Amino acid sequence: KQTPNAGEEVFVNITPDQGYEAKKCYYIIEGNLEEFEFTDSFVMPAENIEIFVVYDLVSYNITYVLNGGTLPETYASTYTILDVQINLPTPTKVGHNFAGWFDNDKFEGVAISFFAGSQAGGKTFYALYTLQQYAVKFLNYDGSEIAVSNFKYGETAVYTGQTPTKPSTA
Repeated sequence: KQTPNAGEEVFVNITPDQGYEAKKCYYIIEGNLEEFEFTDSFVMPAENIEIFVVYDLVSYNITYVLNGGTLPETYASTYTILDVQINLPTPTKVGHNFAGWFDNDKFEGVAISFFAGSQAGGKTFYALYTLQQYAVKFLNYDGSEIAVSNFKYGETAVYTGQTPTKPSTA
């Protein structure tokens, strides 16, 4: 709080709380409301003045690096420090299982499913996936199972067992 004398130049230093930004600054002198820029100074009049600052809540962006996946129809793309908890969406990717979000592109640490809005600043999350595995049953001519093999998405299912035979019908 400043107490300048009449005729002195006054500089206003505004430091908003985390998650807020100063939008406009006003002072009231002789009943008149005057707007001034945060970088401006003014000469102190002989009478007292009141200074008011209007603050805006900062909205921070959430960036999702999908690595070939697709986000659901609705998901959080921004947040403010007033948001208690931001739940991260579950993306999909053909032939893959979603393994989690990470805050680094090396997928180090523990997967993240939510974060607190009190953490000011933009956030970037990286999606990790694992290939889906499929059990392929190989059947003989009569429908009996001759082998079961597991293959990952994208692999060609190849039977590697003995050549099946069928009894002669003649």
